[in-house]
Amino acid sequence: MTDIIVRPIFEWMKSTPKRLWPQHPPIFQNIGPEGVTKKDRQLARDLYLLLDEDSKNWYGHHGTFEGL
Repeated sequence: MTDIIVRPIFEWMKSTPKRLWPQHPPIFQNIGPEGVTKKDRQLARDLYLLLDEDSKNWYGHHGTFEGL
């Protein structure tokens, strides 16, 4: 089973210039033999929609969230 990591930014990042923010963690980790499924992508998209605007900006223009 694939682990899906979509989380809000750390509180300390909100007061730090965006250019100094670390890169977000990989969204899909420990990918199983079946690869990343449509169900995995949909769950990641649903979690992304629950994030605040700063956190969404952290993920930027990741292709998984394109069109949201």
